[in-house]
Amino acid sequence: MADPHHVPELDGFDRGTVGLYRAGLVGQAVLLVVGGVRIDAPEAPVIWAAYAGCVALTALNMHLYMKSFRWVISGAAWLGLVLQVAASAAPDVPAHWLWHTGLGFLFVASSAWALKERFCFRVPGMRFVPLMLAASLVPIFAGQPHPFGPLIAIAGLLFAVLAVAKLRMPLHFDVGDKSKYQV
Repeated sequence: MADPHHVPELDGFDRGTVGLYRAGLVGQAVLLVVGGVRIDAPEAPVIWAAYAGCVALTALNMHLYMKSFRWVISGAAWLGLVLQVAASAAPDVPAHWLWHTGLGFLFVASSAWALKERFCFRVPGMRFVPLMLAASLVPIFAGQPHPFGPLIAIAGLLFAVLAVAKLRMPLHFDVGDKSKYQV
């Protein structure tokens, strides 16, 4: 994971991927809040589709030294996205399960970034994000999203703390020492 004490030479690709990674984090924060508040609104599918896109954007642009962690986080993000796309073409009953299972995998990826950033940069409150997102899935799967929409929104507000912290950091904090990356 990134070493804030090492200042690498960043090229345009590094700056671009760090910017996209951070944009994905900001998008996730905003869309978790909006999705939690508007959990039953007619526009909810669009909100959650945009959230899935932000998770995919973040997964595509993350900088992690350990390839196994990169693979697990990216795998969760992309599996969530694929399941949600598949749900749009599936019959009604399996679509509900496919879509919500996809949302669960997207929550796994968001939770992983929250924990990663807490570990790397001591961003406060991040250990609560996975708990809130996981707890929200049980009633959502049961078709009772109302009481847990606010829980998702609170997780989104905590995620916003992460997004703001990342925006305030120098870009090289996200890249660290490139010689330590497992290829």
